[in-house]
Amino acid sequence: MHGLSDEYIKTVREFAKEDIEDQFDGNAKVLNTLIEFDSHSPIYNLGKSIEMLSKADYTYFCPGWQDYRGCRIEHQICVDYGIKIMRD
Repeated sequence: MHGLSDEYIKTVREFAKEDIEDQFDGNAKVLNTLIEFDSHSPIYNLGKSIEMLSKADYTYFCPGWQDYRGCRIEHQICVDYGIKIMRD
């Protein structure tokens, strides 16, 4: 999510985690999918995100995901491969 601060991303992720836990009455394991985007290429980072996505039963897309190319690709993968989308 190019252009967003790490602090903002972590805050939104924490909100999403709480929402997920509420929906599953605390019986959900939220994967740590936060990638530290060092100097790797965007394609490398997307590949790591897709690798983590392959381990998920459900996905959760935060508001504004449509504005980011990587998120749109991840969303399409969920649609194409039948990974359940909790919120988008």
